[in-house]
Amino acid sequence: MQQLDDVKGVDLSVTAEDVRQAEREATEARELLTELERQAVEAPAAERPEAAEITERRALAEFAARRVKFTRQRAREARAARRLLDLAEVGGSIDALAAEAVTRESGDSITQAIRKIAQSASVLRELCAQHDRAVEGIVRRALELGAEESSPSGPRATSAHVALVRSIRQPPGAQHGRTRVMPVGKRAAEAAALAAAGDPDKALALVGAVHQQPPVTRADRYFRSISGAIVAESGPQSPGFTEQERDGRLVRLTDDEVDRYLEGVLDDGDNS
Repeated sequence: MQQLDDVKGVDLSVTAEDVRQAEREATEARELLTELERQAVEAPAAERPEAAEITERRALAEFAARRVKFTRQRAREARAARRLLDLAEVGGSIDALAAEAVTRESGDSITQAIRKIAQSASVLRELCAQHDRAVEGIVRRALELGAEESSPSGPRATSAHVALVRSIRQPPGAQHGRTRVMPVGKRAAEAAALAAAGDPDKALALVGAVHQQPPVTRADRYFRSISGAIVAESGPQSPGFTEQERDGRLVRLTDDEVDRYLEGVLDDGDNS
């Protein structure tokens, strides 16, 4: 390359300090010349410098001035040459890194890392698909056997504590007792992206296939509204509930009715 060939004839040792030194020497030479010229005019005749001395000093001052220009030029050339050489070194680093990224076979190469992530994502999708197929089979069998919807307190004893779990965002799942299994395949891609971004906990939460449901806590009071819906309340009874109970808009359930409601025997809208 032509630019690097031009560097070969440049003295790289010339620096800004060399320029400053040349400038100092030129200033001193100029000041000495000025002083001699002053003495030639103002000093007594016996003390005046010879014309030859002034001529010699003027030549030295002119030479020092030319040397400043020459040193400045050499410093600019050296600075430009050093810049080219440094950039050439950067270029070599780029080429070496590129070659390493393309050809390196070690497990920590970018190419290998990307392939491992892709392979892991593929495995994740397949595992999620296998799980979803198993859930689908369980749901289908539960439907064939007439599994009932879950009661407020959980799956019903009349369905061997098995219930279907419906969701508007994904296919149905199933629950036995407090253990619930749900499809997860639709979240596999997002989970893989979270894991690749370094957040495995969020990824695991997203595709958690098994969930233990908390036990249902019995509320302090249950009421049936005029529409037949059952509402619950715990803690001190609110003034609004008290007023609605007083004027008949809410009817308090008996303990037996609450038991039947939690077991799924007494449903919303059931006035029996």
